[in-house]
Amino acid sequence: MNLKENFDKIELKEIKEFVEKQTAEDLFLEFKTANYPHGIEYDKKNFSKCLSGFSNSSGGILIWGISAKERKNKPDVANELKPIENLIEFENYLKRNEGNAIIPLTEGVEYRRIFEDNKSGYLLVLIPPSERAPHMGLFADKRYYKRSGDSFYICEHFDIMDMINRKITPKLAVKIINKKVTIEKFRNEEYEKFECVLCIENIGQVSAKHITLSLDVKSPFNISNYGLDGNRNRGMKMMRLTSNLPKYIGGSDLVVHPETYHEVDRIVLNETGFDSKKLGDLNIDYKIISEGMKLTTGKIEIKKENLLSKTNAQ
Repeated sequence: MNLKENFDKIELKEIKEFVEKQTAEDLFLEFKTANYPHGIEYDKKNFSKCLSGFSNSSGGILIWGISAKERKNKPDVANELKPIENLIEFENYLKRNEGNAIIPLTEGVEYRRIFEDNKSGYLLVLIPPSERAPHMGLFADKRYYKRSGDSFYICEHFDIMDMINRKITPKLAVKIINKKVTIEKFRNEEYEKFECVLCIENIGQVSAKHITLSLDVKSPFNISNYGLDGNRNRGMKMMRLTSNLPKYIGGSDLVVHPETYHEVDRIVLNETGFDSKKLGDLNIDYKIISEGMKLTTGKIEIKKENLLSKTNAQ
């Protein structure tokens, strides 16, 4: 379950269970009490630190209205419910100050109220990881923070440089488009044929070149013998490794720009003849690297029922 799904499923029952079960704070979860309207400077500082720390890390969920109990050498745990009076006013106060609490602004912050009665309750704030890091907490001593375990720490110089360097390196992924399943007959027997196109997608902010892609396509599927167009033309030069797994090489003439993708090859089932391989789940392991980008490993896993659906891209 991803961060957004966890955020959406929290209701009053889950809020109470956090305290009953003494749920520990972790890399993605932080509990805070609200002092509004009497201790607003304290609230602003906490909010600013959380915005900076989660944005500069992997994102997280901030829950206002629960006090956390400190434990020696262990993560803090949810200890007591502290519902916020005038919950709507408190939410509006945070929203008004969000733009002043962090620089640059984190995109995609979400708020959810959970009422315990007509006026009081708890406020959930979803803070996503940011592509615009590093973010400074302006109300938190104008420092940069990151999340480690169950707490935030002040960034060292190398932390800040690492976040800056991440912004200027390519970020590539592999995806499937143009799925097509057909049913053919031979001697009164039906069999399924399948094909799709495998692509490299640039999901970062920097153009990528000198790309290398290694593939391990799991049976019963395989890479087409005839390339993208049926004439053995492929989107990148293909080599065979000693393990017989294919590797695709792209030179300086192949550039994949941000928010674009490049078609590499076709993945097929029962491409020629009248084979009887059964359509199953599609599983592909891959490794991809480009100039300025660290080697990234990934998986494509598509269930059979989704291969049969009309969805065009995965």
